[in-house]
Amino acid sequence: MKTDYYELMGVSTSTTESELKKAYRKMALLYHPDKNPDNVEEATQRFAEIRLAYEVLSDPQERAWYDAHKSQILREDTDGGVNDQEEYVEPEVAGTTVDEIYKFFDPSLYTRKDDSPAGMYQIIKRVFNKLASEEILAGRQLGLDGYSQYQDDDPDDEVNVLYPKFGNSKSDYGSEVRRFYQVWANFSTVKTFSWKDEYRYSTAGDRRTRRAMERENKKTRDIARREFNEAVRSFVSFVKKRDPRVKEGAAKFEQERKRKQQEDLRKQIERDRAAHAAQMGQYREQSWQALDNEDLAEMERHFVSDSSDDAEPEDPQLYECVICDKTFKTEKQFKSHENSAKHKKLLKQLKWEMRQEGITLGIDPVSEESDFVSADEANEEDATRAQFAVEEEDELSKLAKALEEGKTFAIDESDDDWGTSKKDKKDKKKKNKGTSSVSGTASPAQTSEPKEKSTGAEICTVCSSTFPSRNKLFQHVNATGHALAPSKKSNKNKKKK
Repeated sequence: MKTDYYELMGVSTSTTESELKKAYRKMALLYHPDKNPDNVEEATQRFAEIRLAYEVLSDPQERAWYDAHKSQILREDTDGGVNDQEEYVEPEVAGTTVDEIYKFFDPSLYTRKDDSPAGMYQIIKRVFNKLASEEILAGRQLGLDGYSQYQDDDPDDEVNVLYPKFGNSKSDYGSEVRRFYQVWANFSTVKTFSWKDEYRYSTAGDRRTRRAMERENKKTRDIARREFNEAVRSFVSFVKKRDPRVKEGAAKFEQERKRKQQEDLRKQIERDRAAHAAQMGQYREQSWQALDNEDLAEMERHFVSDSSDDAEPEDPQLYECVICDKTFKTEKQFKSHENSAKHKKLLKQLKWEMRQEGITLGIDPVSEESDFVSADEANEEDATRAQFAVEEEDELSKLAKALEEGKTFAIDESDDDWGTSKKDKKDKKKKNKGTSSVSGTASPAQTSEPKEKSTGAEICTVCSSTFPSRNKLFQHVNATGHALAPSKKSNKNKKKK
């Protein structure tokens, strides 16, 4: 029967790489042929076995393969060899499998929620203790930092552990239960799952084949590692939903957390107030801030003298015209301004605007004969008056010249037509051009009736209303749209032409 490599090297299955190297050096010095000149053949055979054991155990892949098939290698078959086709893995090598974890997803196992051996807390505690112990042993074999100081494999040690203990029914939620679920909910194994390899590297014929084997074995390991992590995390969620400590302790923990937060806030406010009061108590007035009575009296005398010397005279009374937005120093200037044409015109415009606002708001009644005239109407009336004055002066000068020469001129009645527009007047002047002063003669229709003088009462030829002045008649025509009816004589003249 073959010798176990771990027994041959004098180490345990959980030995680290550094411990394995020290053991090999010790055994090599003990069984090297040069150190045994009296028994060279036996020493040489022993040294070869030691060297082979070290080569297998120092290679992680070879060591995992050896651990997974150690019982088959050590067992002598009838043919003196090893049946490599058997897929058997020792429990101490693979540890807890995924299938074993899923066996605990049975609610009937946790009907008794007490600390008895068959109770919920003891069953779950044994499962998690075994998982934590396997992780620590795997980390030590891989030589991971810090794993040598953890004692998760000791069920009685609850201090020097990497994974928190599940506890019992009396465990505190805030300090024990809550931390347990926080750590195990993010569980990630450190196991290599090398026993899941499909190919053994020592059988590779060349480097290319070995690399292909490594890729396939890596895929197999990753799948096995992912399945194991998901199984453990799912089991943690399964247990948390059924743990009475979580339902009862979570509410109390949240209340305690809020109470502590409010207490810390209250203490902080008190500390701030105390610090502020201490600062106020330590306040000292600076020397440059202190003033005695003599300094205050001197400053007062200085300011009083300056104010008496530099006092400015009061502003004289000003007269303001709100309509024109002007100011005047004397009342005489203000009275003169009120009699100016510009002021009267702006005053008239303001009255008209106020009248229009009153009509729009429904305050003032609508009246056709209103004394208020808009600015545009006032400007148009002034322009019309100026035009009539110029035309009248031209007619008078022409009449005087004609009388001197012994000629007579017809007076165009269309000039008295207040209902016609400027455009109509221009058209009439173009039509009558050449029949007036240029030829020196007039038609019988034009000379038959002289120009009538104003009788002091103006009449609208459309509605026969009388007005005391032409301005009133002009306003009436613009307001009502009445135009002067054409005379029969002008129609006859047009027909003759």
